[in-house]
Parts: sequence; C-alpha cells; structure tokens
Amino acid sequence: MDSLNRPDKLCADRRSQGQTTRKTQLLDYKAWDPPGPVEQSLFQCYAFGMSDVIVRNRPASPPTCIYCRATTHPFTREHAINEAFGTFKMDSANDFVLKDIVCQQCNQCFGDTIDLVLGRDSAEAILRYKFGLKSPARAHELKYKRVALKFRVEGPFEGAYVEFGSDVGGMNLVPTFPAQIGLRWKVSGKTKWLLESQISGEALAEYRNAQPGSLEMLILGPSEMDRKRVENRVRAVGVPITNKRDIVGRTQTNDQILTEISTQLDADILRALAKIAFNYVACVDGADFILRCDFDELRNYIRHGTAPRMPLVVLAQGGILTGEPSGLKFTDGHLIAFEWNKTERGLVARVSLFNHTKYHVLFCTDYSGIWSNELVSGHHFDVETGEISPLFSASTIHLLGVTPGKVALRR
Repeated sequence: MDSLNRPDKLCADRRSQGQTTRKTQLLDYKAWDPPGPVEQSLFQCYAFGMSDVIVRNRPASPPTCIYCRATTHPFTREHAINEAFGTFKMDSANDFVLKDIVCQQCNQCFGDTIDLVLGRDSAEAILRYKFGLKSPARAHELKYKRVALKFRVEGPFEGAYVEFGSDVGGMNLVPTFPAQIGLRWKVSGKTKWLLESQISGEALAEYRNAQPGSLEMLILGPSEMDRKRVENRVRAVGVPITNKRDIVGRTQTNDQILTEISTQLDADILRALAKIAFNYVACVDGADFILRCDFDELRNYIRHGTAPRMPLVVLAQGGILTGEPSGLKFTDGHLIAFEWNKTERGLVARVSLFNHTKYHVLFCTDYSGIWSNELVSGHHFDVETGEISPLFSASTIHLLGVTPGKVALRR
C-alpha cells in the first residue's frame, strides 16, 4: 500500500507512460466517513485507471509544517493573509487561518522578517493607513527604505519626499517633509530632490560649478536643526548654497495632498507576497496538497530565500476581476486566485492587496498530479466588513456564490 501514500509517484509514473486524463472528481476529505474504505477506493482509482480523484482538505499525516516539513516542532496558528492587513471570516467553519500546519519556528521567523517588511515598508503598508487598518498614532512605525512618497501636485514642491506622522491626539495623519534638498536650474524649471541620506559628491556633481543666480535651492526638514544639517552636508561636498529657501517640515493637520507611492520590490517583499499565496492554497486545498514536491522551489524561496531558477513572483499586467476598467476598481479588498497557467500544465496564483498592485506567483511549471479545473479557486477579502467571498471563475461553469457580472476572475 505504499502507493496509496505516494500519489505524487503514481501521477509521475502514469504521465511517463502516457496515461493522462481529464476526467476528474472532487472529494472533500472532511466529508469522508469512515476514511478507511474511501482511502481504498482512492487507491483503486489511481491503480486501475478509474475516474481520477482530486482530494481537497486532506491533512498531512503525521502533522507536518508546510514550510520546513518538521513534524516534531510545536505548531501555531498562521493567518492566510497577515493580520496586519485585516482579519477575515467566511463562515463558522472557515476563517482562512492555518491550524497545526505551520510550526512556531517558521511563524516567528516570518513575523520577524518578511511579514514585518511587508507591513511597514511597502506600498501595501502605506495603504493600511488609508483604509483604516492601522491607527495614525502608529505612523512612526513606517519605514522608508523600500517605499517612498512624493508630491504629485504642480508647484515648487512637486516631487518632494513626504512622510506621515500624526497629530497630537493620534487621530489624524499629518504629512511631513523629511530632511531633503531640492535643486532647480532656473532655465529648466524641474526640481531634483535628494533626501539627506542621498546627498553625495556624485549626486551633486552637476551643481558644483553653477554660475551665481543660475540655481535655486529649497531645503526642507522638520526642524531648523534638520535643515541646517542638510545645508552643511551640501557644503561639505563642494556645492555652495545660493538662493536658498528654508521650508518648515510639518504641514497643517487638515491639509490634503496628492502623493505618488513608489516601491523597491526586493526579495523580502516578494517572498512575503508569495507566502500569502502559499498560505491561501494550503487553506483551500489542504496540507497534503501543498506539501507536494511540485512546490518545493517556491516553499524554499519563501522560507529560506533560496534563489529560484526563474523569477517566482512578478508584477502582473491587467486586473484580476473580469470587466474591471483600467484605472478604476470594483473593490478595495484583497484578491487571491489560484489557477492553471496558459499552458495548463503549471499552477500560478494571483495576489493583490487592496486590489492595488497585482502579482503573479509561480507554484510550478509542470504539475505532476492530476489535471482538474477543481483546482481553480479565488476569493475576495473585504477590508471593511471582514467578509470573505468566493470568486466566480470564467473558465468553468461553476458559480461560487456570487453573480458572474459582479466579481469574476479575469483569464
């Protein structure tokens, strides 16, 4: 009965013998009672070429961490989507929280590294404040190593860097100018902005021999001490201060500003997004499925940062929802979908927090198991109500609880 516990090997053997099929049946492991006879039936399906069976929600035996494969570590709860981006519930039986399949060691590692980066130093981190998932009083926790906010309003401050603070009561976000300098050739009219940390001889080389009266400088900063420090740093690299204007760094609490968010997508952010997709599939299809060796490259990339053979997380073009116009959004909620790739041999996920930036996560290019449309799934996570709704897939005839014209997956 070794084959019963090794469906991966059976699928690979059948593919090598040219025995492929698209006749499938979906079983939910939780509905099996008793499990013994159904396990026997499952074995017969694989061994004798009967209708293929996709088993959903089957737990690993023994309980195994889906990231490090440990069976002896203590286990803990792991939210499919980091709690920093909301808490959600579909029904009394499904809150998209992984139970007893992620060990405490992996959970702690993620919380101290990639989850922290995504929650505090990304475009999605900024959006937590916009949609009320984080108190303005905690704005000081934002980091600006990978993410930058800039003015998008025409005028002398266009392109200037902005950071968020809070008012005295911690009830409102207050935009502030971090220490920086803006340099503008009077003939060009475009200002080049440099944060204090970016000021160097190389960055200011073109201004070193500026003719008197040809260059205007704007020095911004929260305090006079900050602005003076910027001024001294500019002088230290050989650029004379001319036509200087000092601007106080904090604006009024009720000021409304239009900003542009730019993010440096490094491995930490991409791994955190891949983890969300990985957790989601584990919630929908179970630990036994996600522990397949097909997904080991993605698993090792998420857990250890192991360099993959090809990019596993990339920016996606277009939206996730069918019919969503370019530049407009049907929802500000999170969207996750799992589906076959264009060749219908590999599996990919699409992830978008706040329906903002869209990412493709590659699970595998050549799945060794059974092909089935039942593996296609998608859900919407409403950040206002906390409700989880299934998405209709335009590639199947199944209706997963919503009207196709309302929220449907784009293929």
